[in-house]
Amino acid sequence: MYHFKGALFLYLSGLADRNQLSAKKIGNQFPVAQVYGGQNIRLNELYLKQILWDKKLILKAGRLDAGNYFLQSKLYYKFVNNGFDGNPIAVFFNGPFTAYPNATWGLYAQVRPVPRILGKVAAFVAQDDVADNKYHGFNWSLNGSDGTQLITEWSYQVNQLKEDTGYPGNYWVGYFYYTESKGEKWLGGHFNGNSGYYILLDQMIYRHSKSDRGLTPFVALLFAPKDRNLLPFFISSGLVYKGLFASRPDDYTNLGYIYGKYSTDLRAAQRIAKKTRMMPRFGGQPQNFEAVLELNHWFQVNPWFIIVPDVQYIMNPRGLGNIRDALVIGAQISITL
Repeated sequence: MYHFKGALFLYLSGLADRNQLSAKKIGNQFPVAQVYGGQNIRLNELYLKQILWDKKLILKAGRLDAGNYFLQSKLYYKFVNNGFDGNPIAVFFNGPFTAYPNATWGLYAQVRPVPRILGKVAAFVAQDDVADNKYHGFNWSLNGSDGTQLITEWSYQVNQLKEDTGYPGNYWVGYFYYTESKGEKWLGGHFNGNSGYYILLDQMIYRHSKSDRGLTPFVALLFAPKDRNLLPFFISSGLVYKGLFASRPDDYTNLGYIYGKYSTDLRAAQRIAKKTRMMPRFGGQPQNFEAVLELNHWFQVNPWFIIVPDVQYIMNPRGLGNIRDALVIGAQISITL
């Protein structure tokens, strides 16, 4: 028989600052609930847009969120843990990647060379302090702390044209580079520039007749150099079932898993620092991995009201091995006016 050894937490989330449970109670890396904006008022996106050649080319320039255009799937939003919701969270720990409600100057181009392929390229000012509350979204400097983030993403869209009858799916690959990221490598030496690449997949595998009810697995894989990044390997994966019950065709039942592997170079540096009592730069304990298991059911009560009972199990918080696992039980409520 398995005996749970950890801590139990309960939450009810609305529009409050919900990261406090992770930050102050559990101590884990991947917040148990996403935050829509925090406790502040700020300017978000503001841009000029041009559509050309029957939407085969779309251009944007202005204040943009990278997370609105890259590393995205609508399936991620069916989860409550911030490791899933929005963008796979490792990208934020490895560089100044922007997402709602934090925008930066950017140029974005989207091209569709053939009906099933979508390409995106962009350049964003890479500022590590763009989210600071004191700016209220008005940090409009062009001098990014990490230079410019250059990013591209290409996707193959399966069975999504009007004449298609098969199961829909999406297959993405992406790459990004920070031109002026600088610092010390975990095990010594300096680096100039930083990068990462990713693979995202989702594919429906079961459908009820000709409806949109059915089961769709997904996976997101992120990679980055281990000599300078906190999380050089990250995976989030899950199963999203729309309309599991015939009487509730608009509900979603969701099961997901997150695994974030801390840099082995960082871990080696932490071990050395611990032996030599020089831990301040690296923290107080070598880090290994953190993992999350989440199960929820998305009750679409009506078009404007959603209730999501949610259960999460947080494993090896912050990868330290000295923080208890946590069982989190709660609910998220969404009201759209």
